[in-house]
Amino acid sequence: MSIIKKPYEISIWRDKLIYIGKDGNAYDSLYDMSGITTVDYQYYDEERLATIGSDVMTSPARVVNPVFKRNINGTETLTFDMYY
Repeated sequence: MSIIKKPYEISIWRDKLIYIGKDGNAYDSLYDMSGITTVDYQYYDEERLATIGSDVMTSPARVVNPVFKRNINGTETLTFDMYY
């Protein structure tokens, strides 16, 4: 008999601000575009930094026992265990 695991992945992400110049090119910082062009608009792009736990990881230093709760007032809570 095998144990059925629900698939999950817990990752660390970073929002990265991207600048679009009047020339149509994307820049990572204002320093990169200084003197070349002016900012037309900007947006955030998500960048994955690391996966700290999933149902397929075998490392003992991973996230285990993830619990995601949605409360009736609309708040959400994620708790997990991580051994070191």
